[in-house]
Amino acid sequence: MDSSSASLDSVRLAVSDPADLPAPGSDAALLSEGYATLTALRSIAEDPSVPVEDMLHPE
Repeated sequence: MDSSSASLDSVRLAVSDPADLPAPGSDAALLSEGYATLTALRSIAEDPSVPVEDMLHPE
């Protein structure tokens, strides 16, 4: 599936076999040790405090 055919409410996952060992304490390291992992994610959102208009039209 390419990015043009992905729906807006989907998540892309991939399985790979990295050559390097995962960083200690990372989700990948914990999974390799047999633990389940849960990672809280925060969505991307507009930051109304950033003066975008000023960036687009500098004086």
